[in-house]
Amino acid sequence: MIGDMETPSRHSGARASVNGAIPGLLSFTAIAILVAVSFWFWLTEALFAVSASDADGQSISSELAQVSGQDMPDALKTMGGLPSFLSRFRQRSASCPQPLAWVSIAKAAGSTPGTIRVRSGNYLSPPFSLSDTPVRIAIPYPSSYETGNGQLAVVGIGAPAIVSLTPAWSVSYDQHNIAVHNVHWSPAARCGGANG
Repeated sequence: MIGDMETPSRHSGARASVNGAIPGLLSFTAIAILVAVSFWFWLTEALFAVSASDADGQSISSELAQVSGQDMPDALKTMGGLPSFLSRFRQRSASCPQPLAWVSIAKAAGSTPGTIRVRSGNYLSPPFSLSDTPVRIAIPYPSSYETGNGQLAVVGIGAPAIVSLTPAWSVSYDQHNIAVHNVHWSPAARCGGANG
């Protein structure tokens, strides 16, 4: 009989603890939903800010200058790659050469000398030593010429760099010594037509 009396009290205690847990569970769920919604809005704003900015936090895209036809022989001397790759940019009567862009590189004022390579699309330049005197190098456009925009990357060893664009890019490296910057250009008709 005593055992029968103890059993209901155990069950009623279990019911009370379940009933007490439900309001706590509802509060926790409401807080979790509010936190999730707040995080979603914060994440959406952050993604919008990143899409409107460069990886280096600059909201301004710099303009690339195109290599002129008469400068093409000198421009090609600054590039690396197999002859078959470089031939894409040479004037030949049977084809429409791909355009190149100029950038100038120098070390940042007051910094020690260093070395950088420029990545433009799938192209990675030879290493160039940075000094106070700017060095002008040619690069392929980082994306299809007709798109008019893309990104350049710099892989640096040592000193911070200045890449002369319009406006200039003061390179700030990440932990892997890489920096990325948005660029744009104004595509012009090539080889007698807009599509080459």
